[in-house]
Amino acid sequence: MERTKNKNIVRFPGSFSALLIAFIVLLHAELRGQDISDYSRRVYDAYAEGRMEDWKLVLEEMEKQYGKTGSEELLYELLMAEYGYIGFCIKEDYKRAASAYLEKARDNLDILKEGDPGNAEFLALEGAFLGYEMGIHKIKAMVLGPRAKEKIDQAVEKDPCNLRALLEKANQLNFSPGIVGGDKEKAIEYYNKALRVIEADPARLKNNWIYVNTMIVLAQVYEKMGNNTYACRIYEKIMVYDPGIEWVKKDLYSACNDTDSSFD
Repeated sequence: MERTKNKNIVRFPGSFSALLIAFIVLLHAELRGQDISDYSRRVYDAYAEGRMEDWKLVLEEMEKQYGKTGSEELLYELLMAEYGYIGFCIKEDYKRAASAYLEKARDNLDILKEGDPGNAEFLALEGAFLGYEMGIHKIKAMVLGPRAKEKIDQAVEKDPCNLRALLEKANQLNFSPGIVGGDKEKAIEYYNKALRVIEADPARLKNNWIYVNTMIVLAQVYEKMGNNTYACRIYEKIMVYDPGIEWVKKDLYSACNDTDSSFD
């Protein structure tokens, strides 16, 4: 018995099928990009509103999502969110949490390094993580300090315009005692270079907690050096960037008077 022919089957030409596959791939990539952008926004909101428990929740979500997708872009975003959260834990003396997240961050950095082991940003992060380890275990400072500086110097030498290399060099100069190479004047130069790199790229200015945090640290360096006028200018700049950061407005900017905070 002859089979009934299915006249409803539509066969697309090969070129159309290829275009359809390409469209699906691009659509999935766009959706992943939207997810990453959403995570970035939520991390920024947690920072701006001082809700670090929310930051931790976003980290947990990103970890689960990375486990499902294996996305390198998502892993990088996760790494940077871990970087910020570890700094918060060290500042608040949550050493156990800082150690746990530092271990995760190092594992994630190792994964990213596999594809680009000589990357300046990754070298700088290695140095930063050694600095974090010093913050957790201060007794190791004499051993870890030179190693951290070496990694960061390698990053700056490899790419003098790399944002992460500039920031970590600034941090190393700012937070190290003068006897082991600390220099706040030079730190200011590097912080300003880093800010110029961010400001030169409009895409980097959106929902960027690192941008705001860098300005705050720079303002605090100026304050320690007795230059409150410059510090106030920076706090005003933050208020222009995001007037909704209440803790900056109340705790930092409120001490500035109108004459000190005006721009030249």
